[in-house]
Amino acid sequence: MKRLALLLPVLSLLLGACRESQTPTDLREDELISVYAELLVMHEQFKASSSPIDSAEYNRRVEQVLISHGFTKEEFYSHIEAQLQSADKFRRFHEKLNAKLEQRKSKS
Repeated sequence: MKRLALLLPVLSLLLGACRESQTPTDLREDELISVYAELLVMHEQFKASSSPIDSAEYNRRVEQVLISHGFTKEEFYSHIEAQLQSADKFRRFHEKLNAKLEQRKSKS
């Protein structure tokens, strides 16, 4: 029984590695990019001198965006910090973020 308990996590990892679909990490990165892009756009709107929202409303909206995507502020910051751990990882993140922003721009 103990062997089975030890073997189950290993088998789960192996089976998960064999899948060709996106991993949870990939999906989480895609979600992170979507959130980051949304927050960047919101920040630019807030910075505009004609923006009718104050900082308390802005912070409330940021919190709503994070929650709607399943992040706490701490998780979001932690995931962003993880993107900064290597130049390659940051470059890929930045490229995907730029593509997402361009996609949003073309829709509006």
